[in-house]
Amino acid sequence: MTEPLGVRSIGELPAVGPAALCMGVFDGVHRGHRALTELTRHAAAERGLASVALLFEPPPVEVMRPGHRLARLATPEENLRRLAGAGVDVPIGLHFDEAVRMLPPDAFLAALAPPIELRVLVMTSDSAFGYRRAGTAASMAAHAREAGFELLLLDPLVEAAGGVVSSSRARQLIAQGDLAGAEALVGAPAYLAGTVDGDGVLALDYVAALPPSGAYVAQRRGGGEVRLRVDGAAVRVAGAPPGPAELDLLGPA
Repeated sequence: MTEPLGVRSIGELPAVGPAALCMGVFDGVHRGHRALTELTRHAAAERGLASVALLFEPPPVEVMRPGHRLARLATPEENLRRLAGAGVDVPIGLHFDEAVRMLPPDAFLAALAPPIELRVLVMTSDSAFGYRRAGTAASMAAHAREAGFELLLLDPLVEAAGGVVSSSRARQLIAQGDLAGAEALVGAPAYLAGTVDGDGVLALDYVAALPPSGAYVAQRRGGGEVRLRVDGAAVRVAGAPPGPAELDLLGPA
């Protein structure tokens, strides 16, 4: 599996060369995200390019709405690992700040060069990027012809029941206590990461998507099952030693 690259500024991108690119927040790297990365991978393989996924960190909504903190399905590090596990050649965390927010879409794509030479841009048909979200599928189709890259569009993934597969929907299901439903959307159990102190309190350094207050069973990465108690935004873990911990929630205890 490719070793993910950490979060870096737009001026510190690695030298990738000719690439097929997709981008987004990729929170949780759910099944819809993986459909996007799969198309990016195939496009890259067919054309002899590197496949690249740019993960915006922090999520743009936190920059556009100062003080707002988005509940996360996973940490940036975990999301980058999942992108690598999905077969992306170069997963990159891109630091999203006010300067990046103000870039029009054509200027944003130009700023990726020369480290990333855009040959194929992969988007969902309903997505947009750049200042005031001007980088729509329609505007990029016109820009691609002028700038000399290909644009590939993918329709959003829809469940059999009719709902779009999205990070926000997964967060809603977790908040409702439907961990199985969220796992079906994401393709992985609900995830928590932080540091367990000597009293068993899991200190989170991000706002995590949490289930309702109650007792749960979790699988500790690199260890066995543990019990945890959610009480609002507080999480207490029983059975985990003090120190860093990553947990996959299995269900109610």
